[in-house]
Amino acid sequence: MPEPTDPAQSLASHEVNRIALQAISLLAPDLREAQARRKLLETYVSHLSSAVLAPDPAGMQEVLRDMRRACISHAEVAENYIPAVAQRLGELWCTDKLAFGAVTIGCARLQGLLRRMEADWGVLDGARLHGRPGYLVGVPDGVQHTLGATVLAGQLRHRGAPVLLEYELTPQKLKAALTTGHYAGVMLSGSGRKCLDPLRDLVDSAKAMSRSTPVIIGGSILEHVADIQSFTGADMVTSSLGGAMAFCEQALTDRVATGDMAMVEMRA
Repeated sequence: MPEPTDPAQSLASHEVNRIALQAISLLAPDLREAQARRKLLETYVSHLSSAVLAPDPAGMQEVLRDMRRACISHAEVAENYIPAVAQRLGELWCTDKLAFGAVTIGCARLQGLLRRMEADWGVLDGARLHGRPGYLVGVPDGVQHTLGATVLAGQLRHRGAPVLLEYELTPQKLKAALTTGHYAGVMLSGSGRKCLDPLRDLVDSAKAMSRSTPVIIGGSILEHVADIQSFTGADMVTSSLGGAMAFCEQALTDRVATGDMAMVEMRA
């Protein structure tokens, strides 16, 4: 036999449902409009890919205006859409559907787009490395495609971390940077097997200067080369920014705990 219904409880439930339905009816037009404006990721990736490969790059601005009207922030464009476009260009090149020159031009345009967005993407001055430990992001000297490192630097800055970005990083430059600044970690970006030897040289140089500063390798090299960590001696190999930052933060905490006074002063 069903339990008797409490009239007061039934009225209260009815009132809650009425208020909820009223709220939904008020919000529904705005939600439908937002959904109508915001196209699928694939659509914008396709449009942006076509724009960066077009003879006239002016079409890129039209795509960006469309994305802004869809309430897609510069941070979302930089962290989600531009890497997806770069991956699309790489796939087209690997399947011989796009010439290397076109890929290079397209990536250069994407990188220029990132630089124009930097003011709204939370870029911090590299000089602030002297205020607290930041990150050294580098691409080995001689590597042509630096878009991944540019995106990584922007992601770190967007999260409030000071960054020193080096596009043509040599062991000498790395040693000089580690001598003059304090870093939570060194993040190196590689794009293929040809980067292995330069990456190992950079890891060796970093370890010669500081055994306690983590060196992490990422980039598209992870998709093409196995055993990167054992070959280079890096502390971590990952494509996860969150995982890399957590690893460096833990290492920084350990350095403070073991009495690294420079780190204690930087964190005070």
